[in-house]
Amino acid sequence: MIRLSDTAVGLFICDVMGHDVRAALVTAMMRSLVVELSASTSEPGELLDQINREVAGVFNQTGSTMYATAFYLIADVARAELRYASAAHPEPILLHRQRGAAEWLGHNPGQKKRPGLGAFRRRKVSHSPVFD
Repeated sequence: MIRLSDTAVGLFICDVMGHDVRAALVTAMMRSLVVELSASTSEPGELLDQINREVAGVFNQTGSTMYATAFYLIADVARAELRYASAAHPEPILLHRQRGAAEWLGHNPGQKKRPGLGAFRRRKVSHSPVFD
């Protein structure tokens, strides 16, 4: 979680391919990128696109095959909205406690999943601009 303002926070969830030191280093690099880049954009899809370009460049230079799935959400209580984007990450579930209901965020059965971060240098992530 990253504090973006007095009324907004960012939540970044990712899963890096592998269980070794390389995967841990990529995770740390992504965490640093999220902190650095979240100050320059308020759109989750743009943030994931920027992270993708950075990690794809690193993977290309090392010649290694790696990727990560990711989900980034901005919760803004002043605007009463959630904005989010996904890069091949499993869809999260939004729980409505007072209504006793749950729903998939970004779930669209007819839509193909986008590739993970680092898989391709140029690509757009799937995202939903606003959820009230």
